[in-house]
This record gives sequence, C-alpha cells and structure tokens, in this order.
Amino acid sequence: MLLLAALILRLWWLQSFTAVIENEGTEYARIAENLLKGDGYVGKRNEGPQLMFPPLYPFLIAAFSFLVAELDLAGRTVSVLFGTLLVAVIFFIAERIHGRRIAWIAAGLAAFHPWMIGMSAAVYSESTYLTLVMAGVYWALCSLETPSLRRAALSGACFGFAYLTRPEAFIFPFVVVFFVVAINRRALARPVTPACSSARSPSWRLHTLPSSRLTRDICASKARARSTIRSGSGCSRA
Repeated sequence: MLLLAALILRLWWLQSFTAVIENEGTEYARIAENLLKGDGYVGKRNEGPQLMFPPLYPFLIAAFSFLVAELDLAGRTVSVLFGTLLVAVIFFIAERIHGRRIAWIAAGLAAFHPWMIGMSAAVYSESTYLTLVMAGVYWALCSLETPSLRRAALSGACFGFAYLTRPEAFIFPFVVVFFVVAINRRALARPVTPACSSARSPSWRLHTLPSSRLTRDICASKARARSTIRSGSGCSRA
C-alpha cells in the first residue's frame, strides 16, 4: 500500500511539475538518442565520446524509450521506477536493523519526503544511484548476518551497477570489506586447531559414537567384576 502511494505521488509530480527537462537530463537524453541512432556514446557538450557521464542511466533511458515516445519521459520513467523501489529497499534495511515499526517510519519518510518525490520524477541519475547503493547495503547486511556467496554476489552486483551510474560508488565495496574484517576480527585472529575444528563437526561425533559406547561397556564390565570379587571375598570370610 505504501509503495502504491509512493508511486502515485511520483506520477502526480511528474505530471504537474516537470514541464522542462533538467540541465543534466538533456545530456543523458542526447547520449541515449545517439545510442539509438548508432552514433555511439556521444553527448552534446563535447565532440567525441562522452567521458563525464557514466553509461547505465543513458542506456536505461534508451531501453525505456521503446515503451514511451519521448526520451525525457523515458528518463523520468526510469527515475520514478527506481525512486519507488527505493522505498521498499529502505524498509527492508530498517526492518533488519531496528524492526518493523521503525521500518514503516523510515519507508514513510522516503515515500512522502518532497525531495525524494521531486528527484524521483527528474531526469537525474540520483534516484537510480541511491536505489542501487541501498540495495547493495541491504545485501551486505544480509551477508554479514548469514554469510552466503549468493548474497555477497548480489551486494557486489548492486554496487557495480551503482558505479556505472555514478563513479563515487567505487568506495562502497571497500567499506563493506572493512566492516566485515572489523566485525569478525576476533574470529579471524583466534587460531582454530584441527582437534577443535574436528570436535565441532557432526562427522566427529558420528565417528566417536561407537567408541564412547565401547568405553561405557568396558566401564560397566569392570564395575560388575569388582562387585563380584567383593561379594566372593565376603562369602569366604563368612
């Protein structure tokens, strides 16, 4: 329900307050137009390939242009889509850290904040970038809680796509690695001997189960023998 409200607000803002394309949006739209024409990754601000604007957002605009007629509307559609998904990602992050009640509050702020609404309807890459970064943070948290190659790969993929949207995202994988080492430094520093590691494994317990039973049988036999000897010595004295 909250996602639907966030989507309606962003579509309303797109319809009411986006008469003119933004400054950077013109460059993104021109790059997408040249990509569709087969002229390469070329904008309008300089001759030759455009090296200042990362490629993911223009490629998304070019892809969504097959669904809508105009390139600026395609760019706004991409921003609306990712801006709405950002609400869900923030909810999941807050729920994992602070619980469901705080998650609803955080998601509500993301859904109804005027700046978030405005950026989600603009031809800027910030909406796409923030969603990808927060998705990478979410999967990194999941990987820290329950280590998994799939979760780590999803986190890395999200950060990689964020880097293709804005280059400053290159720092986030290093931040995640730092926190992984910081959180697990005691476990990494503690030596694990083969005996301890084997003792913790289920296979060790299965291998020692017959020997433990044998030990109990031997102890029981000795106890019976001792009792027999004691009873025999008592009879001889009598």
